[in-house]
Amino acid sequence: MIMNNDAVLDEVRRVLLENDDFVITAHVNPDSDAVGSCLAMGLSLKKLGTRVNVVLDKFHDKNSIIPGQELIWRDEAAAPAVSVFMALDCATPERVFDPFGLMKLAPVTVCIDHHISHDPFAGHVYLDSCASSTCELIYRLVSPMIELDSDIGSALYAGLLTDTGGFRHSCAGPETMRIASELIKLNIPFTDIYNELLERHSLAETHVMRAALKNLDLPRNGRAAFSFISSEEMADIGAEATDTDGISEYLLNIRGVEVSAFLYERFKGEVKASMRSLTANVSEMAKAFGGGGHKHAAGCTIRAPLTEAYAEMSRAVLSAIETA
Repeated sequence: MIMNNDAVLDEVRRVLLENDDFVITAHVNPDSDAVGSCLAMGLSLKKLGTRVNVVLDKFHDKNSIIPGQELIWRDEAAAPAVSVFMALDCATPERVFDPFGLMKLAPVTVCIDHHISHDPFAGHVYLDSCASSTCELIYRLVSPMIELDSDIGSALYAGLLTDTGGFRHSCAGPETMRIASELIKLNIPFTDIYNELLERHSLAETHVMRAALKNLDLPRNGRAAFSFISSEEMADIGAEATDTDGISEYLLNIRGVEVSAFLYERFKGEVKASMRSLTANVSEMAKAFGGGGHKHAAGCTIRAPLTEAYAEMSRAVLSAIETA
């Protein structure tokens, strides 16, 4: 079932109430919405008295402010028990972080997601591409079931905050703002969460931004913004993948830019691309490269040398600008 109505929510709630040994995960390279939704879901299940483990790929240090990290499975040599496998904030099965192969072993699978490019892959799917974030969907799911506390509220707020760009993007509708208000009533440290997730930067991130700006190109009279960082530059800086967060958003904020694309070379032959847009549908662009996301924010991996990947992405962006 792939719907976003009350019947689907009730069915997922039955799954939560009738099972135990939950494993919760998200997409590879999880952002704050992915981390926040997984930890909020885990904390909610603990309140229901179930056994739960959260399995997450490495995430940015800034997300250490999100509560519930005691639920994260730390044993890399053994898999946790599973009767229900939950994939949150995942648009495709290829993006699911599943190092133990538990999705195929679990008797019950659930996916909760808000990406417009979603490709159904679970037995129970709650999908709403109009929602601001997966954390908004988790709030809808669990708020009638349990009494939310400050820890759950903080985890949910992290996802709402970051996926809306600090409540600036068009996806932050009246319902999103109402939920944020309800979470603030839980006495969450919303100022600290905002500062840590949206304002503070590490020294490595600063060096990455400097390198990205050095490589900046503004074709079509500044309607597009492109940049890249090679694996050599990443190594010289001592940066990791998480240190590239926010660069495509920064490029889009250059006055006059309609679409931005930032590429970094993970290693020779594999390039990660992140796109942002005011006009063009970058989700469709990302899908053409095997990725996905939202209409105005998407990403993909291009398996090609950096120069080739950069040329392919540039052509796609410029074509999208002309047809938007």
